[in-house]
Amino acid sequence: MFDWFISLSTENKIEIISMLATSITSIISIFIAVATLKQSNKIQKESNRPYIAISLNYIHISKRNKYIIVKNYGNTAGIIKSISFSKKLGFEIDRFNEPFANIANTVLAPNQAITTYVEFEPNSKPIEVTITYTSFCETFTEKYTLNPAFSSDLVSKKHTVNSYSNTENLILNTTEEFIRSQY
Repeated sequence: MFDWFISLSTENKIEIISMLATSITSIISIFIAVATLKQSNKIQKESNRPYIAISLNYIHISKRNKYIIVKNYGNTAGIIKSISFSKKLGFEIDRFNEPFANIANTVLAPNQAITTYVEFEPNSKPIEVTITYTSFCETFTEKYTLNPAFSSDLVSKKHTVNSYSNTENLILNTTEEFIRSQY
């Protein structure tokens, strides 16, 4: 089968082997370039998409007020399609029993956040939240668990300066809480 190869001169054998090695190296290089390009596109696509998350935070001025925060941590705008909760949430004003009910088709720019006040029953169990949003014809669905008891064992120090009026003490505590919330 390889008799023709054996009959070639050494110089011709070296040329054929050299051409084969060059061809194989070129083919491997093409496969590596295509794989690298696909990986690069995937990384670029992931880094330039919206990442909309839902979380809880609190502000403690005279009492602990909890807020649900919907924020876009990504690099491009996202269009919220829906937000659903595993159970109803309580609010002081009864007509707001369904937070984010009218949020469909709301655009969240990068680093933009929407917040809403919420009250939880004492010893509330974690709540499952599902958010669906789109960007550039691609749909994303994220699921989060919100733990209403997250702040129950956190300590906040409130200052009262006796020489200050109630308003001055409120301003002092509000300023401290604002600074705390920026971390």
